[in-house]
Amino acid sequence: MMVLRKIMLLILLMVMILSNLQAQKEFTTESRRAGNYFREALEQYRLREHARALEKLDRALRYDDAFVEAYILKGQIYEEQDSLSRAIELYRKVIRMNVEFYPRILYNTAQLEFKTGDYKDAKDLFTRYRHRDDTGPAEDARAEHYLSSCDFAQDQLENPVPFSPSNLGENVNSPYNEYWPSISADGGTLVFTRLIPRTDMDRMKQRLARMDPQRRKFLESMMSTEQEDFFVSRMHDTGWSQAMNLGAPINTQMNEGAQSLSADGKTMYYSACNKKGGKGGCDIYLSRLKEGQWTEPENLGSPVNTQYWESQPSISPDGRTLYFTSNRKGGKGKKDLWKSTRRADGSWMEPVNLGDSINTPGEEMAPFIHMDNKTLYFSSDGWIGMGGLDLFKSQMNDQQQWSHPVNLGFPINTHHDEFGLIVNAPGNKAYYASSRKQGSNKDIYAFELYREARPVPSSYMRGRVF
Repeated sequence: MMVLRKIMLLILLMVMILSNLQAQKEFTTESRRAGNYFREALEQYRLREHARALEKLDRALRYDDAFVEAYILKGQIYEEQDSLSRAIELYRKVIRMNVEFYPRILYNTAQLEFKTGDYKDAKDLFTRYRHRDDTGPAEDARAEHYLSSCDFAQDQLENPVPFSPSNLGENVNSPYNEYWPSISADGGTLVFTRLIPRTDMDRMKQRLARMDPQRRKFLESMMSTEQEDFFVSRMHDTGWSQAMNLGAPINTQMNEGAQSLSADGKTMYYSACNKKGGKGGCDIYLSRLKEGQWTEPENLGSPVNTQYWESQPSISPDGRTLYFTSNRKGGKGKKDLWKSTRRADGSWMEPVNLGDSINTPGEEMAPFIHMDNKTLYFSSDGWIGMGGLDLFKSQMNDQQQWSHPVNLGFPINTHHDEFGLIVNAPGNKAYYASSRKQGSNKDIYAFELYREARPVPSSYMRGRVF
């Protein structure tokens, strides 16, 4: 996804620069040397040689410190390197120098400032962009959405909700990233995803060594040195037990993640990508716990899985409705929430989009249906929020309609991405993954969910039927 985003940003930058050249037949600089260095930087950028591109751009700017294109490309590189404050500084310089060269830089810079939580400055630039005469209806609507989000975020900062997360401790969390928690109805079994180093790297390197250098370099750049596995921990009188790898046949050298446990903790729906025999890039699979062992995973098949991306399942407490995320055809936006109902014979019905009450033109992800079977928590960047993916709550009424989503508020939501929230059966405790410190790995945390954000309290019964 990040690779695709970078390609799109590169195309946007190239179109902007080429459009300017066609109109003016020259760069904004009159320095031949500055122009030559910029062309060299552009070529290095195409090759993804960012360090060399930055070096060439610095040389270009030494010959002309008013070279607008050089500042924009330099900011673009910093943005791709996630050095957003440096990118904003350069874009702000372009705005002061010559905003008419590329008026949309007002919108792009405001987006970055919103993304970093600088809501006041973001609002100023969105307002400037909104008041221009050369923007279209779609751009105006997006700017209005951001302006509303800026106001919402400022209000949330001034009126925070109760929130005091506690780390689940070293038995669950490790030096690696932990996320996507799921819990059984009795609160006694916790399954989560951990990002760990791949153990087959030596074998992969041996295979790559036999390839021609150009192909090897490409594959090495695409190959991940980490992979996702499931781990399980159980609650005892002294707290959570040491997490154990769920092992084969569920865990493989590929990625497994975003799982959902059934109410009794004996059935697990989960996402796996690029598995042999899969229908799309990522599919939803099913495994059952029998006599202490998980069964061979089953691909849910059509119509749940398609050639598109299906992931992040959440099974209802009665086991009859599966909620999940997909970018399949017929959606409202980039990714939508869908549901499929299981028939009496065990087959799944054609999935139904959750509709405009939940889905937007943006991204809706990570659904979690509570044990009350009517309260849905999910993440979205399409509704008014703090920036990135925010956590929302919606409830189904007696007419099977979803209520307008309610943002869970700050500081549960921030300008970072928040997703993967689950809530225990009584509805008073939530679990989620977060990097609480800048640059730290993700850990799983628990916190008391404030009253207005709670679902309908649910209970469970354990026993044997004879």
